[in-house]
Amino acid sequence: MTIEKRFSKFKHWPLAGMLFTFIALALIFSFSVPLDEVPDEAAHFALIRFIAEEKRPPLNNQERESLGVKGDASPIYHGLVALLSQHVDVSKLPRRHSLDVPAMFISYDAILTERGYHTEDEQFPFRGIALAWHLARLVSIPLSALTLIAIYLSVLTIFPSRRFFALAAMSFAAFTPRFTINSAVINDDNLVIPLIAFSIYLLIRLIYDDRRRRRALILLGVTMALAVITKYHAFVLLPEMTLLLLLLAWREGWGWKKFAVRWGWVMAAFTTIAGAWFVFLLGRFNRVAELGLLKGLLDPLGDPVIRDSSGLSFLSNGIYWDWVIPLFKSFWIALGGTRIFAPDAVYLLFLPGTVFALFGLAKWGIATFARTPLTLRLSVFLLAIHFFLYLGIVVLRYQTRAATGLDYGAAPHNIQGRHLYPAMISIAFFFVLGIDEFIRSARLRGKGIRAAYGAEDKRLFFALSGALIGAGLISFFVFIRPIYFPYLPLSTRRPSEISTLRLRSGQVFYRANVEFVEGLRFVGYDLSPALTQSNALPVTLYWQAKQDQHRDYLAQLCLYDAAGQAVTRYQGYPAQGLYPTRVWKEKQVIRDEVHLILPSCLPGGDYELRLSLLALQDNTASATIDLELSPAETASLGTIALPPASNSATDEARLCLSGACQSQGTLELSQLRQSLTVISKDSSFLIPSTGSGQAPQPSSFAPWLPLDAGVTYQCPDGSAVTTRNFILDRPVSPAQYRLEDTSVGVNVATRQRNFEAPVDLQFESDVIFDDSLELLGYEADLSPRYPDDPIEVITHWRALRSTDQIYYVTLHLLDNTMTMHGQLDQFLGQLYPNVLWAPGEVTQDTHTLSGNADSLPSGLYTLELNLYDKSRGDFRFLPMVSAATGQLFERPPLLGQIRIMDPARTRPPLYPLSVTLGEEIQLLGYDLADTRITPETPLSFALHWQAIKQPKSNYTVFTQLIGPDGQVWAQQDNQPQSGRYPTTAWAIQDRVVDRYELSLKEGAPSGTYRLLVGMYDLTTGQRLTAVDQNGNRLPDEAILASRSCRLPKDRRRKTADRRKTALSAVNRRRSAVKLARKSCQNAGVYVSEE
Repeated sequence: MTIEKRFSKFKHWPLAGMLFTFIALALIFSFSVPLDEVPDEAAHFALIRFIAEEKRPPLNNQERESLGVKGDASPIYHGLVALLSQHVDVSKLPRRHSLDVPAMFISYDAILTERGYHTEDEQFPFRGIALAWHLARLVSIPLSALTLIAIYLSVLTIFPSRRFFALAAMSFAAFTPRFTINSAVINDDNLVIPLIAFSIYLLIRLIYDDRRRRRALILLGVTMALAVITKYHAFVLLPEMTLLLLLLAWREGWGWKKFAVRWGWVMAAFTTIAGAWFVFLLGRFNRVAELGLLKGLLDPLGDPVIRDSSGLSFLSNGIYWDWVIPLFKSFWIALGGTRIFAPDAVYLLFLPGTVFALFGLAKWGIATFARTPLTLRLSVFLLAIHFFLYLGIVVLRYQTRAATGLDYGAAPHNIQGRHLYPAMISIAFFFVLGIDEFIRSARLRGKGIRAAYGAEDKRLFFALSGALIGAGLISFFVFIRPIYFPYLPLSTRRPSEISTLRLRSGQVFYRANVEFVEGLRFVGYDLSPALTQSNALPVTLYWQAKQDQHRDYLAQLCLYDAAGQAVTRYQGYPAQGLYPTRVWKEKQVIRDEVHLILPSCLPGGDYELRLSLLALQDNTASATIDLELSPAETASLGTIALPPASNSATDEARLCLSGACQSQGTLELSQLRQSLTVISKDSSFLIPSTGSGQAPQPSSFAPWLPLDAGVTYQCPDGSAVTTRNFILDRPVSPAQYRLEDTSVGVNVATRQRNFEAPVDLQFESDVIFDDSLELLGYEADLSPRYPDDPIEVITHWRALRSTDQIYYVTLHLLDNTMTMHGQLDQFLGQLYPNVLWAPGEVTQDTHTLSGNADSLPSGLYTLELNLYDKSRGDFRFLPMVSAATGQLFERPPLLGQIRIMDPARTRPPLYPLSVTLGEEIQLLGYDLADTRITPETPLSFALHWQAIKQPKSNYTVFTQLIGPDGQVWAQQDNQPQSGRYPTTAWAIQDRVVDRYELSLKEGAPSGTYRLLVGMYDLTTGQRLTAVDQNGNRLPDEAILASRSCRLPKDRRRKTADRRKTALSAVNRRRSAVKLARKSCQNAGVYVSEE
């Protein structure tokens, strides 16, 4: 047999090539996507590590809750992954960095708020958690490859003669960039999607296989059960399977018995596997005792709506473009949930293909669908139902929210196109079918189209695959991946190990052990003992924190000649400011690449390198050396041999960044705390300039001054060259700067900061917190509002010193007893937290305290503001002093009082009255909802007051229930609204709704009760005179608001031996009840006895 014949026997060789390409591309993404930068990856990994270490899944609710949001996920996928990563030792690697640590904000000045906090520990060669994480990712890739096989087989079943058409559908799924990325990370979607895809494939096989063997039905049930166990949304397969079997029964004339038998085989297999899991789940994790029968049984499923709310409420905003567009974009490519997208131009490339596919699909449905074989129509119907069911799930996720107030629908992370991937088999089929039909309808295939399916399908396959692969690689590596790099240059490896991984050609690692300050050691450096002629001398320094650091330092590296004269010098933050020392943590090793710029006139010879650490003052905005602390110690790094300069005659000023120097043009600077070296004969500072074609810079921009006077070196020809260091610190305004008297400059693109205090603040303040922050004042709308209206406060702050801790601001809403009725806690500064504020910088922060109509009773409340620090694990409220006197405050500042009004004030009372009290206050009427009460049920009512004059005192309201015996059986005395709204705070003509509940004392007799209300002055005990609308003074200065009737019991005795006696007694009691009701029919309130 010839090679060609042997090769032709393997008809699916393109499938193998596709799978190889997909796996290769997925591996590239797997090693390139930073850890935990895809949705829920850290949560899935926590469950994987638990199973790997404990050799079992969580077995109680406490274990599930300790693992976080995915602790209640099905352990099938996580168990498979744990098998591969269980032997990796992660004990020596520190915990993963959380996103609320100061370093995350400080390193990137909070400009890249969407990126995480990544270090060189995550880079190759992997070890510890990073190794376990990447091994876990590897499991996802072959699972996703199974999805592609299922798509290929399904489409090939529908179109048996169009192998490349099936490959085109497969390539759509394989090379959709977001799907490929999703397939390369830790996510249990990578197991449920192939299980769903194979379930759909088996359903399609049922359409085309006349035999419908029992084992095929059982296999379908098993596959569906595994999908449902993995992710519960796969329950949609059950109605799909049932509907398809009904259609097949109708098409082929099955009887109900034959249908029931075949449906029963599927359900038997499904129930056997899925039922065992749900019995285990409900038996071990149910919370019926806590949540009741229904919720207690549903809670183990882990649905947040079921677990955290009492029901669902639908958002009113509907489906708008602000939802559809992120869904479209995140379907194609996104990272970090929906936080990081490619540029819009990339999505515009995907848009025409989507539009063409929809157009072609619509045309195919109108012109061709009805003429196709019934088997094809059933297959298309099944795939369409599958797609629309999952589209409905995605819409439901957006449209529903928990009644607790957690708005899942409006949250951007909930708008994710990846949630459509369980329907990828449908999407891929319809997309390729639509593109195919569009091309045919556009007459781009020429004549003989039907006879040339194979060749045209092949072109479609290669064109679609190439376009998607190219778009994915360019989008990720050009636009998305650079956001995450470079990683922070810190590690937990030994310095010598780091050096081995990163040594340049000719460099040698030298050990050192110098403790410049307590807990901060210089442990080694990389240096070439002999250097060829160059503009800069590269040196890599290694620092190790033996304990947490809280102060900023500059590294200073000096070069001295044989005479001890300083030749040149570098001063800068370690790691070029990416990771300043005040956020260094214990056991961290920091790699600091330094480039010492050399004068052009420097002769050859031996030179000595010396290193020192300069402490910075923490109360200045610019980097200012603290002369009392610096330098504490100087370390010699040895002698280095330099060759003679090859261009000693040059005298041009050079501006250097990270070893790259230029004497013309413009350098781009965007990283805060970068160190810029200028070596020149005359120029001493950078001045704001006007860029070509740009408007002049504001005159308020000050020159950019060097750190100090610099180091001046006398060249052999007698000329002097000075090396100065400029630090791109926070006061440097974003602008273009030009080196004085030269054509070289820099363009600064950092954050604009404000150092001017605001004027005309609504409320001024002089509170200083922890000697770090001064509250200059605030603005607040203190006008009356209803309980569900938010309260917004804008605070203005001045930073007094740099800090390494993120502070939290807390806003409290307090009543007259200092009981808290509302609370807001958030980062001070939120996305621009206080760790970024420079000393002297003035910022503002907005705090919005949400209202709650259910838990916020009406009254007058006080707003209280405070700051606390929880970096050490506990809550430490910051000490406060007066900026003017230095006096210590015992309580946090009170921002003012705000009145919460009762919504009932906008309508008239149910029972109007007009009684004037003390010529100052008028009772307009009262509300009484239920006119029948029992000893166990209090009498609830509301009084409607109005001030007709400004009250002179804080009056107390009395309410009494007077029984038929003339005794007081219920009473409540308090200032209006339970003391929360004293009468002296009332505004004239303003309505006040005052609510009460009166409970009868034990032993209260049956009969008619009178409800009396009024007011008195607590200091004198004197009641306010009560005058009705006719001018008549009321007895005892008490207003008769209502009468109540306490009805006798109406019981029936049901014992057989007393039936007749009981019947007569009941009749007598009923007569008494009727008489009592008739006698007090107009009284308004009925009191009954149980």
